[in-house]
Amino acid sequence: MQGWQIVGIYQDDGYTGLKLNRPDLQRMLEDVKKHRIDLIITKDISRKVHSSYMVKAKKGKFTGCLDPFGYKKSEEDKYHLEIDPETAWIVRKIFDYAVEGHGSNYIRRRLEKEKIACPTWWNRNKGLRNTYTKHEKADPENGRYIWDFSVIEDMLQNPVYYGAIVSQKYVYRFKFGVIKEKHPDEWIVVENQHEPIVDRNTFFTVQNLIRKRQHPINEEFSLFSGIIKCAECGKALTIRSKIKAL
Repeated sequence: MQGWQIVGIYQDDGYTGLKLNRPDLQRMLEDVKKHRIDLIITKDISRKVHSSYMVKAKKGKFTGCLDPFGYKKSEEDKYHLEIDPETAWIVRKIFDYAVEGHGSNYIRRRLEKEKIACPTWWNRNKGLRNTYTKHEKADPENGRYIWDFSVIEDMLQNPVYYGAIVSQKYVYRFKFGVIKEKHPDEWIVVENQHEPIVDRNTFFTVQNLIRKRQHPINEEFSLFSGIIKCAECGKALTIRSKIKAL
């Protein structure tokens, strides 16, 4: 790089930039005093990454690492979603049950009875992930058919299924991951970005049914949010005390 010699890389992950008593900052200052350093180059990675994601989000680009169940990334444009015929029918079935007035626990039991594999199995089968649910670990033969009701809840409330791209649903901290969920009013929603799996009327009918059954939300912030990771999927855990009775 420009013929320069790199004598060290200094980074203090997890430390606030407002304080000076950071281990690597102090180590760097010591190296400066010892005349080991002639030039210091700094870069705020987290701010630039966030800014880049915000630009894509406002343009309706899909920036998620994992395709929403029922969709797949276009081979021509990785930021565009296309319907995945192998799994889209499962999403439609879930919405059909919900429109009929059935809750997520009922839907979960029906999917299990009909032996329809859960998203984790499908993602693994497609080579997208190599994780197993606790049910699959406990019962390798039939565990694939047991769905987590929270997965069904999230699917039923995801605008992606009527053709919209939704971003900024969570408070995210670089190197820590997800801290907590944002209120839907804070989401960035860009409609008509891809072919819908369900129509708008179906989607919003389900939302009305969900709202009628929801209990009050008790929002809390945990010091461990975004730090403790799930042993199964690796995602950062968030505190979530609202109860949805679908």
